[in-house]
Parts: sequence; C-alpha cells; structure tokens
Amino acid sequence: MVKKIIVYSLLGIVSIILIALILLPFVAPGYIEKHSKEWIGRSVSLEKMRINYFTGTLRLYDFNLYEKDDSTVFVGFDTLILDTEPYRLFGNTFVVEQFYLQGLFVDVIMYDSAFNFDDLLELGNDSTSVEEEPPSDEEPMRFELSDMELKDAVFIIQDAEIQDSIEMDNFDFFLPHLVWDQDEESEADIKFDFKNGGYFESIADYNPGNGNFLLDFTLGNYQISGYQKFAAKYVDIGKFEGVLDVKLKLVGNIEDPIGTNISSNFKMSDFALYDDKDNVMVGTKLFMVDLDEANMKTKKIFIDSILVSEPSLYYEAYDSTSNIAEFMKRVMPPEDSVQNEDSTTQVATNEVTENDIDQDSVSSDSGQKFDISLNTIILEKGVVDLADYSHERSFEYKISDILITADSINSETTWMDIDASMKLSDRGKMESELLIDLSNPKEMVLDFTMSSVMLEDFDVYCREGTGYPLLYGDLYLKSHTDVINDSIKSQNNIVIHNIKFGRREQPIGPPVKFAMFLLKDKDKVVHIDMPIEGPVGDSGTDIGKMVWDTFSKLLVKVVSTPFKFIGSVLNIFDTDIKRINYDYMDSTFTEQKERQLNTLLKVEDLDEELKVDLIYYKDSLLERQQIAMYLIGQEFVGGKSKKDFKKHEKRFRKYVEKRINSDSISLEEACLKLADKSQVDAISAAYDSARFRSLRRYLFSQRDTTEITLYHSRASAPNNEERKPRFEVKLGMKDDFIEEKYINKGKDK
Repeated sequence: MVKKIIVYSLLGIVSIILIALILLPFVAPGYIEKHSKEWIGRSVSLEKMRINYFTGTLRLYDFNLYEKDDSTVFVGFDTLILDTEPYRLFGNTFVVEQFYLQGLFVDVIMYDSAFNFDDLLELGNDSTSVEEEPPSDEEPMRFELSDMELKDAVFIIQDAEIQDSIEMDNFDFFLPHLVWDQDEESEADIKFDFKNGGYFESIADYNPGNGNFLLDFTLGNYQISGYQKFAAKYVDIGKFEGVLDVKLKLVGNIEDPIGTNISSNFKMSDFALYDDKDNVMVGTKLFMVDLDEANMKTKKIFIDSILVSEPSLYYEAYDSTSNIAEFMKRVMPPEDSVQNEDSTTQVATNEVTENDIDQDSVSSDSGQKFDISLNTIILEKGVVDLADYSHERSFEYKISDILITADSINSETTWMDIDASMKLSDRGKMESELLIDLSNPKEMVLDFTMSSVMLEDFDVYCREGTGYPLLYGDLYLKSHTDVINDSIKSQNNIVIHNIKFGRREQPIGPPVKFAMFLLKDKDKVVHIDMPIEGPVGDSGTDIGKMVWDTFSKLLVKVVSTPFKFIGSVLNIFDTDIKRINYDYMDSTFTEQKERQLNTLLKVEDLDEELKVDLIYYKDSLLERQQIAMYLIGQEFVGGKSKKDFKKHEKRFRKYVEKRINSDSISLEEACLKLADKSQVDAISAAYDSARFRSLRRYLFSQRDTTEITLYHSRASAPNNEERKPRFEVKLGMKDDFIEEKYINKGKDK
C-alpha cells in the first residue's frame, strides 16, 4: 500500500511538472506582462513563447519593453531563437548551438547627461554588502557559441535637447563559431545601414591558438549632412554636407597590440562647408588619403597618396570682415571658455601622479623617431573665387585650374619641393615652385612667374589707391623670394604691356600714371625692377602693405627724376630738356633754345595725355638791379653804348657812391635807388615779353596744335629766389596737379 502511494505520488508530481512545463509557454507571457511593472517599473509585452525541452530550444516572439509612459517602445524584437544543449552543463560547458535575434529595436534617449535607461541600471545596484566568496580551485566553465546572428536590427540614439537622432538600420551581426581555448579561427561579421544614408561593415577574424587577429572595417556612402545639429552642440560649424567612405584594416597579435599594422583609405566626396550667406565657402569633389602602413612598434608611417580633386574656396570680403573671418569667430570658442579650459587643464596637470610621470619617462626614453614617408601629394582642378564688396565698386576675381604637386618626402628629406600652376581670370597664368626647409618651416624659397595678367581686373584698387581708373594692361612678373625666419627678401622683375589709365578722379596716392609713362621704353613697354625687403609680419596683410609701400616709394622716386627717363628714351642728356636759361639782360632766341624746343615737341609726341609746361622763374629784384646798373652805367659813359662801364669798375663805383652820397650799400642796390623805377620796370617787362614771345612763336611755327603752355610763376614761388631768368620744364599727365599754387595763369600772354 505504501509502495503504491509513493508511486502514485511520484507520478502525480511528474505529471504536475509535465503539465507545468507544457503550460509554461502559454502562461508565462501573460504573467510577465501582468507583473513586469511591479518587478522592474516598466511594462513588458510578449506575444508568444515556445520551448522545446528535448532540443533545449527557446523561441520568443514580438517582445516589447516600454518606456515609463507604458506606450513608447524602448527595446523590442520580433523573434528570438536560443538553441542550447543543457546536458553539456554537467561537463562544465555552456553550449549555444544557435542564437538568432531578428528585428531588434533599441531607442536610446539622451537628456543632457541622463538617459532613458538609467532607472533600469539602478535595479542592479544593491547597497547591501555581500561577502566576497573565497577563490575557487574549480576549473572555469568553458563555452561554445555557434551561429550567433543579429538580423535587421535598428538602433536609435535621440538627443532630446536638439530634437534630432542618429539611426542605424538593418544592423546585422554574425559569429559562426567561438569556443573557449579553441585552436581554430573565429570570424564575426557586422553590417548595418544609417538612416541618413550609408552603411557600416566589419569582419573580425581571431585565432585563439596563436593570438593572431584581423579587423576589417568599412564605412561606406556615409552622409554627414544629417549630423549638423549634433555637431552644433560642440562647435558652431554651420551647414555642411558630404559623403564619407573609410576603410580600416588592423592586422596583429593579441599578445603584441602595439605591433599592429594599420592600413586605411579615407575618402570624402562632394564635401561642402557653407558660410552665413549659404555660399559654399570650402568644398571639394574628392579628398582622399591612402595610408599603406602605420605601426607604432616599428614607428613607421607610410602614406601612399593624398589627393584633393576639384577643391574650391570662396572668399567674400565686406566692410571690415569676411565670410571666413565670421566663420572662424563662430568656430573658435569664446576667450573665457578657453581660459576655463586652460585652468581645467592646469588642474588636471597638477593631479598627475608620480607613476604617470614615470610612465611618460619610460615611453620617451626610446629616442627613436618615427619614419614617416609620403609618396604623392596632388591637388588638381582647384578653384578660388574672390569677391570684395568692401569698396565703392565690387571686385570679383577667379583663379582656376589650380594644380599643386609635391615631391615624395620621408624622414631623411630636408627640403620639400612644391610645384603649382593656375589660371588667373580669363587668360592669365601663374607657375611657382616653393621650397620649404622641413627642419625650420619658417625658412623657404619661392620662385614664381605670372604672365598675361589683365590689370583692368584690379581697377577698383587702382582707383582707391591712386585715383586713376585702370583701363587695361598686360602684366608679366617674375619673382624670387627668400624667407628666413621672420625676414623676407624678394627680387621682382615686372614687365607691363599696353597699360592705359583713365582720367584721374581724385588726387590721392602715388602718381602712377606719370610714373608708368616715364618707365616706358621705346617700344612703350614698362620695365620695373622692384626689390622688397623687410619683416614677414603676422599676416598676409602686413606683406601686402610692405609691397604697396615699396611700390609707392618707387613711383615717387621715378617721377622725381623724370628727365632721366625721358632722356634715355630720346637718347639725349636730361640737362638738355630740364630748363631753358637766360641771362638777366638777355632775350635772344638762340640755336640751343631752338634745339631744346624741338626736343620738347618730341616729348609731347610720346603720349597724347602727357602735359608739358614751361614755368617762367626769375629773381625780379636781382634782374631790376642789373637793369638799373646798366642804365646808370650808360649815364656814366655819357650815353656811349659801345663804351663798357664795367671796364672802369672802380671809377664807376666812386661815381655811384658820390651820387648817392653813401658807401654802405652794394653797387647794385645803389644803382637801383638812382635809376628811374618806371623805366626799370618797363625794361624788365619787355624782357619777359620777348622771352615768352620768341619761345611761343617758334613752338607754333613748328606745330600749331601744340599744347605746350608757358606760365609765369607767382612771386612767392621759392624757385624765383637768387636765380637767373629761365623756363623750367614741368612734365606730368594732363589730369595731374602740377604746382598749381606757384603758377600765375593770369599772366600767360
């Protein structure tokens, strides 16, 4: 009887267990849904559960873990299949024949520094102290994992502050086989797509037997434009777009990670960075870096190529700033932020432990330098658009077909050679060679040649700098420049063809129009040798100012000696055309004066805009004294004109002193007091008239269209003092200002 009771009891217990196991998959989903809020503070839904106790297989369908609002899904999946071999646990081995998770959905929300899963993490935090178990001598459990697969997963990371998200779709992961202490290689694959475009793939191979591993990552067709709001949290870079492709391969051994060989290919396509006006400020069709090898152990880095294809730069200046300057203001952190960062860094530095210092010392003791090699650098089909709207007239200029190449360099290379060529505006060209001392980048040598540069493109700067419109001109420039530390020394040879200026709008800046005329040779070609020397300065603006100051001083120097340049063109001495001289008592039109006037007519023919003026200077007092002495001398000799009173100077002096009854003044002053003032003035005026008349008559007799003009100088003109009568030649352009304050135009007769 007792035996039957025991048998029936055991059968009942087994039956109950079997019934419970059979009912468990059907009861568990509802039970979990009912009590999940109580257990974890979140609602859970599970559509279906299936368990195969004979094969050790668990299947879950349509699982969802909700947010605190009980309606928004935090984590969910469509299908979970877990196929195990429970009996292997008796052999201290955990075996998973298959793990398959399909349709996993994870939505992580970030609230500043908090996340939507923080409450779940707190479930595992038990403040109750737990006694630490003594170490066990038991062999750790082995594991065997096979067919580990994640399929069609979706991961979303949301930033509640900026209301934007990063989404990874179609996330796939596959691990064929992984065994504890296995001798064969294991391989794991991952692949997923990004919501805004692009995909990620990875292959990982690992051999536990020898520790060798291979990691291969691919980021393809990745659209960076969808992450502007995320970037804006850290730096206000503005609008940008582009397609990123990256391949990264790591080959090494787990026992020697520092000896890992790294190779990579980085490619950015259709990149564009916009300014505040939605113009593409910086862009490129393709930017690619091909890294063949990088190894920290051998300290070797070999870059096969750097390629920049169809890059573009747009520079727009307005008022006192530019689009690039405004961009840098946004990107650069405020000064106080920098100070705070510096102070934080200082605190962190002060907290460095002695152990850290020792480690740094050890790492730096090797003294071995990196062996860096770069095979090819190419920038092709570049374009630079310049727009300057900070002036009364806008300036727009385009530099295109930019090609920059550099010779290969390595750790032994001392000088880097960079060659460049480009097209300037419509037909100008520039070719250059730049040598940089790699041991001292502040030392460099630059040689460049510019040809067929159309000067009219720079009209706006010529107007504002000199007052002249620049109508046209063709420039050739050859330059050699040495930069040593902070000093620049440059030799520049400039050749200008067919330069033409308009009428001067305002008298400012150097007299560039007149200087260009003087610098022209017989073929109307301008040649300028312009050395430049001085400090480099902190910016290109400083160099530009140094170049302009040097050029302005050169022009002023040229126009200060105009007859030197005119003489070289006409093959005459400059003294032959600088002035026409007379004695006080002379108005004769001589052959020399005739030759001088003929030369001035040739000068007038050199340029239709050239202005030739003859300014009449004399010291009126000295001339009147000479006339007065002549008149008194005639009285002394009794009106005999053939008798020269100057041969009897002593007798003549006594004669004058006796008449004036004084010997304390000069002979000239005494004669002026004795002579008839009206007669002296009349003779002086007659000489003036005769001199003007003879010169003007001859000029018009040779060319009745001549515009050579004769002017009286004002009495206040400094050139009148202690000088004999003369006509000084003044050259300039017709719209130039020529000593206007010293010219008495009312006496041009």
